[in-house]
Amino acid sequence: MPRSQHAGKNDNASKDDLQTKKGLFNLLMLSPIPSADYAADAFLRAQYLPSVRNEGEELPPYFSSDSFSDKAAEELAKLAAHRACCPIEYRTRRFDGLVRIMGLPHPVPYARLVHTVKTHWDDLVPKLLSTSSMIKPSFHADHRLVTMDYGTSVGKTADLTRAAQGKQYLVEADISNCFPSMYTHAVDWALRTKPVAKTNRNSGWEHELDQRLQSINDGETKGILIGPVISNVISELVLQRVDEQIRKINVSFVRNIDDYTAFFRTRQQAELFVAQLETELSEYRLHLNAKKTHIESTRHGIGERWINEINSYMPKSRGALGVVRFLQQSEALAMDFPQRSVVRYAAKAVLSRRRHKRPNHRDVLIIDELLRISFFHPEILCFLVGHIQWAVKELTAEDKDRISVQLLDQMSEAIRRRETDSMLWAIFGIQVLHRARKISRAHCDGLIATDDDLVWSALATVSQVGRRRVRVAVQTVDKNDHEAREHHWLSRYELFRVGDLALTSLHPDEVLWFNVAIGQNVAFTQLQ
Repeated sequence: MPRSQHAGKNDNASKDDLQTKKGLFNLLMLSPIPSADYAADAFLRAQYLPSVRNEGEELPPYFSSDSFSDKAAEELAKLAAHRACCPIEYRTRRFDGLVRIMGLPHPVPYARLVHTVKTHWDDLVPKLLSTSSMIKPSFHADHRLVTMDYGTSVGKTADLTRAAQGKQYLVEADISNCFPSMYTHAVDWALRTKPVAKTNRNSGWEHELDQRLQSINDGETKGILIGPVISNVISELVLQRVDEQIRKINVSFVRNIDDYTAFFRTRQQAELFVAQLETELSEYRLHLNAKKTHIESTRHGIGERWINEINSYMPKSRGALGVVRFLQQSEALAMDFPQRSVVRYAAKAVLSRRRHKRPNHRDVLIIDELLRISFFHPEILCFLVGHIQWAVKELTAEDKDRISVQLLDQMSEAIRRRETDSMLWAIFGIQVLHRARKISRAHCDGLIATDDDLVWSALATVSQVGRRRVRVAVQTVDKNDHEAREHHWLSRYELFRVGDLALTSLHPDEVLWFNVAIGQNVAFTQLQ
């Protein structure tokens, strides 16, 4: 068969396969909630690491849990009882300058948690169907279970407009520190009511779920981890019970994770809603954030004014100069709305539009503007580095050197502020530009001094100098100190996986689960 005909036949086969996959996906979409197998796959492969936003916003691509299979989790869950472990902290920069602490749970207790949830998934599903919640487990083409994409702007605007018709007051309410404040016992209360849970404190799978949640968070009963998507599902078990009680007073509202929005004809009705909400939340030891909960008149319009203004500034052209001017306007607007993520929102919106074009030499203007702004708004570093990666072939050697110097300065500032995400994105940006050759021994030592295991793992992945420095640091960890060694389980596991860490440096408990995970071909980084 001629080569061209053979290629055409393969192309048609590929198209047929794609259509078959799409057909299967559409068939799955007919089911309201995914199966236990789909959920477990999402908890492990797709969203064990922070991944509820678009790709490239939460972690650089040298981290992945795609190989953390259900089979691997089953084998880890079979191991002898493993002590509760502290999660690895992932400190992220917020738009207001504060740090949000996320957590990467230890694989062994996490595997047991996933096993418990999977086993009782059919019992949990009926409790995850609230019509008021914008967060519901569902099928996604990328195999995720929950995402932060709640529909198009047109759809959201239409929903708000219709809900506000004939209503004079808007309530916006926010739960104070929702995930860090959530009591693990409250999950048991939500599943079988507080009286039943308190009467049967040490029995039932609901109690087991409570215990599993504690085990991934150092045995703590207060707080569930921000990061793995399983926490979003667990929080819904509690918050949807609150939703049920609020709907009993004939109130229509929507909840976006921990934010409530509702419209009312009178202020008295609005005040009653807030009071009732506070009462129902307190049943689970949760409370409203007084600074972020307010009642407003709808007379002057609805919707976030800053979003409307940003959208009005959006350049009609996708040219580089228009993008730069737009970013400057959003930076000025952010001064008027310090409690909103104006610059991050603007950068994401305009860069996604820009990438519908082919990159050209003018993209260096955009990169330079993002570099300037990122010193004041480090939360946009992920978008800056993403744009560098997209346009890197258009950059001259001089551009790359100059940009690297600025990223190294950003890295130094992130080290000082102990911001994991800023350090990771700076490392990745330098890798994209120079394959990490610009990360000096002094910079490596600064990164090692943070004692941040995600940073250690990233450094070992991208730099030979960094890899040697991380290996030395890991070997100084006291293997008999449970907390110290588990604080660095990721870098210890990854170095052992590739043969860079000797058995003599490990505790027997580590060797046990390391070998199980390696036997299942589990890798969390690109370290080779």
